[in-house]
Amino acid sequence: MSQSPQTTEAAPDQAERYRRGWKALSELIGQGRAFSGHEKDTCFLNTQDGKFADASACSGLGYDDDGRAVATCDWDFDGKTDFWVSYRTAPRVRLLRNASTATGNWLALQLKGTTCNRDAIGARVVITLPGGQKRTRSLRAGEGFLAQSSKWLHFGLGSAEKVERVTIHWPGGKAEDITGVVAGKHQRIVQNSGNAEVIAPPAKSTLAVTAYPKPPEEETMRTWLVGRIPLLQTSAIPAAGKPVLVNLWSKTCAPCITEMAEWTTHAKDIKAAGLEILAVNMDGLTEGEKFASPPKGFPFLSANASTGLVESMELLHRVIVELQTPLPAPSSFLLDKSGRVAAIYKGPVPVAMLLADAALLDQPAEAQRDAAVPFPGLWASHPFPPQPLRYAEAFASIGQPARRTAYLTQYDRQFPSPDVQSHLGHLHLADGRLNEAIAAFAGLFTTAADHPRFHREAGIALLQRNAGEPARKHLLAAQKAFANDATFHFNLGIAEASTGRADDAIARFRAVIKLDATDAIAHFQLGNLLHVTRRGKEALPHYREALRLRPDLLPAANNLAWLLATDPDATLRNGAESLRIAQAIIKADGGKNPETLSTLAAAQAETGDLPRAVASMESALKIQPNPARVAQLKANLDTLKAGKPIRSAP
Repeated sequence: MSQSPQTTEAAPDQAERYRRGWKALSELIGQGRAFSGHEKDTCFLNTQDGKFADASACSGLGYDDDGRAVATCDWDFDGKTDFWVSYRTAPRVRLLRNASTATGNWLALQLKGTTCNRDAIGARVVITLPGGQKRTRSLRAGEGFLAQSSKWLHFGLGSAEKVERVTIHWPGGKAEDITGVVAGKHQRIVQNSGNAEVIAPPAKSTLAVTAYPKPPEEETMRTWLVGRIPLLQTSAIPAAGKPVLVNLWSKTCAPCITEMAEWTTHAKDIKAAGLEILAVNMDGLTEGEKFASPPKGFPFLSANASTGLVESMELLHRVIVELQTPLPAPSSFLLDKSGRVAAIYKGPVPVAMLLADAALLDQPAEAQRDAAVPFPGLWASHPFPPQPLRYAEAFASIGQPARRTAYLTQYDRQFPSPDVQSHLGHLHLADGRLNEAIAAFAGLFTTAADHPRFHREAGIALLQRNAGEPARKHLLAAQKAFANDATFHFNLGIAEASTGRADDAIARFRAVIKLDATDAIAHFQLGNLLHVTRRGKEALPHYREALRLRPDLLPAANNLAWLLATDPDATLRNGAESLRIAQAIIKADGGKNPETLSTLAAAQAETGDLPRAVASMESALKIQPNPARVAQLKANLDTLKAGKPIRSAP
């Protein structure tokens, strides 16, 4: 197992090893392995001589389960501590009631804060017994691994019949001595009251001990899917329109042959239920073997297996079923009339089960969920939604990202959903397919009316790829939900500016500054937009504020210096200030930026130093790589050589 990185800035190879280690661990757990398989739960007894003894067996706590968390409480208020234990495997939770016959005394205290937090989390209680022996307990919010014990503080007193003294150190540091504390009782102490109040235990309620309902042993393992998704489409699977049972079989598999014989006998009932069967033979996938035909007279469809079909079925099985053992022969997938997998059967499928499940296909989700388990109960959640992304990502996990994209494209055609469209769009962007990404994201305008976050994410992603127009449309679709989000307005402002909507962009950046006046970049962007729209007087204060907030923001300094040197409005120009700013910029960037050299030339010309201005502009021309900018710099150089300062267009 790879070691955990010690910092978030871990070297890429170390972080990658860690991710691979966790992936391998998850795969092993999926195959039925455990972190601590067959390691019995352990209980250690304090022998009060600096040592502990293993009391697991004699205490009855040594279960051979994959235990995780332990929480302590006095469940039945009998003065003895009971345990609640959670497990990774069944039973997920177990109550271990303390049935010992020990006769030692005890004391239980419940604290209530008044000036500290109500639950008195962080309080420390010290009790003093006759003879001066002390016991200490602290009240914590969480103990051990993923556990929260009872907030009753339990003290074992041994043979002591009374308590000499109780001192509580409340959160905040104040200590309080408590009177009236008696042994063998549950008592509540309110901060600053100075005494303890005896609490009568609630009426005892006995948890019924019942046998765990054991499902009947069957030859077939059936997994019913409430959140259905289709398989990756292959030519072997019939087009959607009626339910189909896709069966994987082999001529060497006796249960397979028996199963098909039973289906043949009951073909009339199966077809009357509107069900088709596709028997897919796998023999030819084994090297040196040939594909086999179904038994003579088999009245349903048949096909030869392809590696792609079997792999698709195996991957879906691994995604749906926690224990990721390989599919046996026979295995069958029941597809509903829309082509979505409704059930996975491992082992022969009896006709009675098949007909009952065919009738279940169109029942409400709640009824299907109840029928998915072999015993009744109360559900703690809503029916599980479809999870196409998990199945799609399973293809990528085995090195087939193209099939991941193909599946998501197929799913979006059949069952459009915003999470699939968003995921597909981002995958296209990651692979450099901008047009395909734009098309995938476009589906959000139909499916994501109530999910503005998808539009925001799509808009930002497209904006990062310089796709301003589609980015703007997605951001506009989400703007009501993010009306008070400065970052959202900033991104929309960039999109508006990139599509030539300067006035709309100005409004967006004004909104950013209204929400966050300390955003230096927003001031800079607003200054730029005001500058290019010939509103230099309005641009100046925003450039200055950007530099006040971020003195190292050289682009803002450069644009401010350019405005001060070249604006047509003489009341705005200030050659001396422009020159000071430009010289500071050149000192910072080493004179290697053609744009800042051009600004220096404009400032020098504005202060009357035309020879230096010409030299600076010539230096800028030598290192300017952009042909369009070269033409502009040449025009400015001609102006300087003509003895004139540079002026921006009015």
